[in-house]
Amino acid sequence: MMAKGKYAEACPKLQAAQKLILGIGTTVNLAECFEKLNRISSAYVEYRRGASLSSEKGQAEREKYARERALALEPRVSKLTIRLSKEADVPGLEVRREGTLVPAEALGSAVPIDVGVYKIEARAPGYQTQTLSVSITKEGELAEVAVPSLVRDAGAAAADFAVHGSHTDVTSKNM
Repeated sequence: MMAKGKYAEACPKLQAAQKLILGIGTTVNLAECFEKLNRISSAYVEYRRGASLSSEKGQAEREKYARERALALEPRVSKLTIRLSKEADVPGLEVRREGTLVPAEALGSAVPIDVGVYKIEARAPGYQTQTLSVSITKEGELAEVAVPSLVRDAGAAAADFAVHGSHTDVTSKNM
């Protein structure tokens, strides 16, 4: 498919193959496919992964190629930083980008991201879900989104009060 220029069809197949077996050839081909589709940040990430895999396997030529391609793309890589306000960092907090959990260690760090519009959700038990949108409009853009304070869910707060109030009443009657 790639040889025929059908990159939109080839990339998902390469991604599926990569999930089955993380190989150097598949990874570098996926990077090339992403690059052809102007998914520059995705291509950059895969070239870097391909360089790392090549290094681990002692394949110097492949490593050199993948590192050179990643380096060439670096100025075009867009990045997104998701920051938490101090008040947003509550127990059970989950931050998701397009439905995928953002690891806690990635919060506050600029991560490569392709041009596009992204939905960011912050949720925690007993709090209302905060939904934000961020738009990456051009290659090389550095964007930042701040997750605001989470608002207690009125229903959860009332249930929490009822449970704790009920527990307190039972305890006081048993004394």
